[in-house]
Formats: sequence, C-alpha cells, structure tokens
Amino acid sequence: MSLAYTVKKNLRRARKLAHIAARSGYRPAMRRRIFPAIEHEAMFASFQFDTVIDVGANIGQFAVTAHCANPKARVFCFEPLGGCVVRLRGLAQDYPRLVIYDHGLGAQAAEFDINVASNLGSSSILDFTDLQLETYPGVTVVGKETIRVEALDTIATPEMTQGRTLLKMDVQGFELEVLKGAVATLENIEAIYLEASFLPLYADQPLATELIVWLDQHGYGLAAIYNVDSGAGTTPSQADCLFLRKQEIAGGPA
Repeated sequence: MSLAYTVKKNLRRARKLAHIAARSGYRPAMRRRIFPAIEHEAMFASFQFDTVIDVGANIGQFAVTAHCANPKARVFCFEPLGGCVVRLRGLAQDYPRLVIYDHGLGAQAAEFDINVASNLGSSSILDFTDLQLETYPGVTVVGKETIRVEALDTIATPEMTQGRTLLKMDVQGFELEVLKGAVATLENIEAIYLEASFLPLYADQPLATELIVWLDQHGYGLAAIYNVDSGAGTTPSQADCLFLRKQEIAGGPA
C-alpha cells in the first residue's frame, strides 16, 4: 500500500470524524462506533425524501445520514450479514424510524455464499478481481457466509413507497439483480441512488454503462454524480450515481 494512499485515507477519516462530532444527530451512532456516511449529505441537500429503501445497509452508516437529512422519513434497511444486522438492530433503538430486514435483495428468492471482506462494506456475492485488490489494497476476503435474498417486488409493502421514495443500493456488483427483482416496485419510486463501477472490481459485475442503459429503458435518467473515487489508482473506479424519473429531470411532474 503506497504512502500517498495511506495519507489520503487518514486525512479523509480525520475530516470525517471532525464533521460527525459536530452534528448532534450523529452522536448516538458514534457512541455505538458507527460513523455516518457524510459523503452523501450533498445529495440530500438537493433532494428530500419521505421514504428510503436502503439496500446493502451494512451497519447503518447511510441509514443514519438519511434519517438525519430527512427526519420524518422511514428508512427500510436490508442487510444480509449477520453481524451487521445485530448492530443495525441496536442502532434502531436510537433511531426508531429505521426498519431492519435480515436479508438482502435480488432478482428472486435465493441463497448465496457471500465473500466477507476485511472491510465489511466491500463484501460481495461476486468474486473479487485482481483489479479490486490493486485499487483498494488491504481489502481482502476473510471468509464466507451463507445469506438469503428476496425480490423487492415479492416483499414490498405500501409503507416502503409512501410519498417520495429513494431506492439506495450499495451491493458491490449485484445492482442489476436487485433492480430486476424490483421492476413493479419501481413504478412507485422517484429516485435511485447507487454505487456504480467504471472498472471491473468484481467478477462479471455490470459496469456503470450497463446500469445507465437498463435504467434508461425503465424510465430513469442520470441526474447527478457524487463521490468519484479512484482508490489507490489514478483512474476513477466508482462513483455514487443518482437517477431520477425522466419527466422529473425534464421539469415535468414527479
């Protein structure tokens, strides 16, 4: 791991901790050693939601940020890793508008062996590529865990799409599978916010271009890009992409 990459990571972490500590709404999460994903505040500063579906919730970093930015919103958290679910349920004691589900989402009901990463947020059903290991040095597979996924269309309730709804995905290459299982539910979802890769970090993952085409065919257009990241390299490897219904981008009714 290069010195420059290590310094960049440490500086980013220090700035993040200082920012989190200054926000009273984040302090209950900090007491549980859960550090909110403040990099998403910029998106929430421009777009507000009544409901958030958080797919790949991990230990609640995004969920807390979503809750604090949209205090009246319910946040439905889907997370298949057992250890993460335990921490999410503890977090929900401090943030009662979080609703926790102990499974992931996919194209249909199934079980998978997921690759558990040393950095839990990089865990994936797909195998790591050499490019992943080069771009994010120090992140390795430390084990496997059998998980369950369901199709959103099968388990969605009316409460999950109440009011203006955001579907967020951070599923490490499994985005298209989640979308395929949510086609009917998408009719009631105004915005999709997902981490898209420009480089093949996981085996057989759909890259950003494929996701953009699929979402275009289902009525969504790319509205904004946030948090472009290059890891230890110089070429952008991934970014958070916000998609809105095309009529909303054009200024029509949501």
